[in-house]
Amino acid sequence: MTTTNIIETDQNLVKRALTAENILAKVFPALISNGNLEAMERPDVVSDRFLDLNIIYKVDVEVGYIVVNEALLVSVGLLPAKIREAAMRNAGKGVDIFSLGLFGIGGEDAVGSVVVTKELGGYGAGSILDKDVLEMVRKRLGGDYFILPSSVHEVICMPLSETDDLEFLRETVAMINRNEVAPNDRLSDTVYWYRDGAVQIATDD
Repeated sequence: MTTTNIIETDQNLVKRALTAENILAKVFPALISNGNLEAMERPDVVSDRFLDLNIIYKVDVEVGYIVVNEALLVSVGLLPAKIREAAMRNAGKGVDIFSLGLFGIGGEDAVGSVVVTKELGGYGAGSILDKDVLEMVRKRLGGDYFILPSSVHEVICMPLSETDDLEFLRETVAMINRNEVAPNDRLSDTVYWYRDGAVQIATDD
């Protein structure tokens, strides 16, 4: 198959995927930083705030992801509210939760940490917008937990019982972001926690 044929095939896949029915079935929320939202330079992108982060909406079109903007919605006759509803319904689909170890913290009885991502690895951090995923992690870790933003593709969850040193966690997340995560994949230097049934920014008080 020639390069031209490959491009045409990809374009046909995208065209078939961008129907109202397929968009509602395949749209999902992605968490990104303020800086990355601004870098997109697309004021028509459908977005919402979540704590100090932004939610944008992406559609899986097999060969990649399409960002939902107002022009796309107009072309298929969908309202932003419908997209948001469908995306949140799909937020936990394809989630992958696996053990990481002790993250260098805790003693002999430490439970360890888990990584929350997507099976195919794309924008898995947005899975924490799904209540069932949050409760699944809580059950696995045995209680409330910290959420450390590893990248837009995954987060690390660690039991609150493992440490009360928030400054260490913040410094660790910031160091990893600086040294190991590409700028366009960075999510945040903020440490969050899932406590009392909600994701919140972790505080020292």
